[in-house]
Amino acid sequence: MVALDSDFTHSGATAIRYSRDFADKRRITAAKPKMNRLYAAEPTPSHTGTMADHRLAVRAAEIASLTDAIAAGVGVAGVAAPTLDEKASAWVKAAVADLKANAGKSIVITGETQSAAQHALVLAINNALGNLGKTVTFTAPVAPAATGNAGLKALVDEINAGAVSLLVISDANIVYNAPGDIDVKSALAKVATVVHHGLYADETSEGAAWHINGAHYLESWGDSRAFDGTAAIQQPLIAPLYEGKTLLEVVAALSGNTSANGHDLVKAYWKTALGTDGYAFDKEWQIILHDGTVKASASASSSATLTGTIAATATPASEGLEIVFRADSSLRDGSAANNGWLQEVPKPITKLVWDNAAQVSPATAKTLGVVATDVVELSFQGRTVKAPIWIVPGQADNTVVVHLGFGRTKAGKVGDGVGFNAYTLRGSDSLWHGTGLEVKKTTETYKLATTQEHTNLEGRDEDIYPTKTLADFLHPEHHEGHKKHEIISLFPEYDYSKGYQWGMQIDLNACNGCNACVVACQAENNIPIVGKEQVLVGREMHWIRIDTYFSGDAESPSIYQIPVACMHCEHAPCEIVCPVAATVHDDEGLNSMVYNRCVGTKYCSNNCPYKVRRFNFFQYVDEETPSLKLQRNPDVTVRVRGVMEKCTYCVQRINEARIDADRERREITDGQVVSACQQACPSQAIVFGNINDASARVSQLKALESKFTMLDPLNTKPRTSYMIRLTNPNPEFSGKTE
Repeated sequence: MVALDSDFTHSGATAIRYSRDFADKRRITAAKPKMNRLYAAEPTPSHTGTMADHRLAVRAAEIASLTDAIAAGVGVAGVAAPTLDEKASAWVKAAVADLKANAGKSIVITGETQSAAQHALVLAINNALGNLGKTVTFTAPVAPAATGNAGLKALVDEINAGAVSLLVISDANIVYNAPGDIDVKSALAKVATVVHHGLYADETSEGAAWHINGAHYLESWGDSRAFDGTAAIQQPLIAPLYEGKTLLEVVAALSGNTSANGHDLVKAYWKTALGTDGYAFDKEWQIILHDGTVKASASASSSATLTGTIAATATPASEGLEIVFRADSSLRDGSAANNGWLQEVPKPITKLVWDNAAQVSPATAKTLGVVATDVVELSFQGRTVKAPIWIVPGQADNTVVVHLGFGRTKAGKVGDGVGFNAYTLRGSDSLWHGTGLEVKKTTETYKLATTQEHTNLEGRDEDIYPTKTLADFLHPEHHEGHKKHEIISLFPEYDYSKGYQWGMQIDLNACNGCNACVVACQAENNIPIVGKEQVLVGREMHWIRIDTYFSGDAESPSIYQIPVACMHCEHAPCEIVCPVAATVHDDEGLNSMVYNRCVGTKYCSNNCPYKVRRFNFFQYVDEETPSLKLQRNPDVTVRVRGVMEKCTYCVQRINEARIDADRERREITDGQVVSACQQACPSQAIVFGNINDASARVSQLKALESKFTMLDPLNTKPRTSYMIRLTNPNPEFSGKTE
């Protein structure tokens, strides 16, 4: 697999499916001792890039040259190999050799931020490799092609020409996120009547004569299609809270049907689409509502034939700094800026919270004479914005990466004024990257909050994050294996043979650090946000975190990510130091917290080598706002100030399964208890269950040779274990592999 500026496991409509498919080919079991190989070239570290066996940091504008080189290497007619530097040449040579050796079983992917010409050339590469119809399939598009900024520019031109008297805007904040060279705000002031429909009163609704309260999708009827065309019926999970209107209802009203409701509109459409009526339709409709999807609605795969000649896409590299725009991994386009959970979840790689920054490589920072938190002026195509600097190992030199979604002025009390608005720098002809950026250092500095305290393994890699190549793992007789430590104890071991014994296994070959588990845990367990000032002093409250480690040189490091929560140690260091027995072991192996015993000594936190316990220094939970109570899980205690918190292995879900099993007079079965982090993980990297059950999946995974426990020499005997991170480098690659 070759990913050319493509974060395919995390971005786009296909990300969850592709993340799961990629992870499935990455898992090592006794029955499948092999894994895929991934080459990634990108300007800044991404979720997908951190999983690569061979990662190349390269400017976004130079991706086209790499693509041309690969195209020439696999025999695409009419494409000549460009001149590349030594490192890029070695990377391309290895990638081409692997692609040709696996013709029909390989794939080349390019990202949505690259040009249409780039996508056409990648298609030609896959065609030359015989991948079409095998690893690359074609389906009809589920939506008409978007006109993008060209359509918006045409609309603004029509408004300025006086051709628009009524404008209805639905679920779009174009005043905020339009390219900086399209003045939407001034144009809207020239329209006689502007109607805005959406969930929130935002920057765009501020200039509208009317705002129609939108209905949330969880309280609405509707339908949608997956990327493969499969149709799904959107059904409300809650009763409407604020009498909002769906887009279906707004369009129906504009068409003269003012009494229509979402349910009737959706049902009427599918009655026509399915071509049935009466009892037959009613029966089919009930089946659709039960299943959630419309049977056999996926688009049929179609064949494609590539004709003509594909031209090379590379142009001479422009001098100067490159600016790269990226959607924020949490806020995306900024529509979620008022969500405190997403503002406070640490960003992948940087671990920044409550801010965005101008990200540069260590070498570029040295050239510019800046250090982290220095404020600089970014000037691009005549537009300027101030931003703080953050240094990111593994980023391409002479590239500045800025993330969209921040700098809102009408997001709400949570999202207003957080970070800077990178949309103002964006141009219509440089939506994702462009050259000619100017950076000017100012005398200002800006505090950035990050939960990342160390950016290397501090020499403890064998105990924290062991790694191996696939070849070393399969042939341990030729290499020293992971050190096993003798487990001794002064205390007698507890006998768990007559009940349940809970444990967790996390596959580091599948986890790409997407943060889904972190937010899922926060939602499930009523974990509060604390704000930037509290994070700055180390008081974030997340029960699970994703640590990022950099190994090797700062210019081209290996990047490792690992989810860390309470390990529920059998020999728990926290339990023996608590003076009031607030943290205790139960008869199923859980390290439990008795909140009403805790007096806040914090001895347990000091004694925890994994640093996974969190303390309520202040009353972070809002108990006054009535509407906030609706978002909380009623099965989980809402903690008050002055108690220690941590992961409970979702004990509320264990107890629910126990009640169901007792009612049905049976044992809890494997897979019946699914923790919140496990449920949310798109790559299925987390497995939880009863390790007393030898047939349980968690038990089978813990029996594999690749299993390890973090900080094993400390003899804590964690119940959460991991699979060793394996890489599958090309043995013929002359460049850097680890």
